[in-house]
Amino acid sequence: MTAGNPSVEDTTAWAAEPMSRDKVVHAALSVIDRDGLGALNMRRLATELDVTGGLLYHYVDNKADILQSVAALVLGEVKVPQDSGSWRQWAIELTTSFREAFVRHPNVLPLMMDGLPRRLSTRLYSRTAQVLVDGGVPRERVSTLMEGLEAIAIGHAVYSSAALRGSAPDFGERQQKFSPLHDALSAVDMTADQRFQACITALLDGFVPPERGSERKEGT
Repeated sequence: MTAGNPSVEDTTAWAAEPMSRDKVVHAALSVIDRDGLGALNMRRLATELDVTGGLLYHYVDNKADILQSVAALVLGEVKVPQDSGSWRQWAIELTTSFREAFVRHPNVLPLMMDGLPRRLSTRLYSRTAQVLVDGGVPRERVSTLMEGLEAIAIGHAVYSSAALRGSAPDFGERQQKFSPLHDALSAVDMTADQRFQACITALLDGFVPPERGSERKEGT
């Protein structure tokens, strides 16, 4: 099954799978993607799977267990970059992949607001810390930089999903009354993805200016 926006074929194949914890979690993500986090409860999930509510407890403990597993499923979509030797490029690609996973599943974003990614992806975060240290980021700044990268990924995904729904701030004709704002908006010549990566690059360069930061040796 392709999480987030499954095709008819994917949905049919998923529905035909025997009952399992994995099937329950994927069904929960499908409900959340389609109808929002608040729509998920055990009764709704049982209806989605066409089973009795009691059967679900053979595979999951409770709703909290399901939500944590849903978050882990979304985080599992994050692609760990290949080691190209450039720690900055590695960090940019990883953070971009985080953002893409969140954009695919915007209704899951509230689950990511309390440090859940760090608790569920300890190995990945440990790897990221090592990459940053090897790249020349002072150890005392590594956790702050990682927090900043995570915040940019989550925040930009929130804004992107709002824009897709048409609920993001739109200055419209009002921008004409404020010349500096109008000029700044008119001067934008980057796509949303390019602006996102520019923000990441600025954050990385703020912690370790390019002329001072050493690049990791390939294979480190």
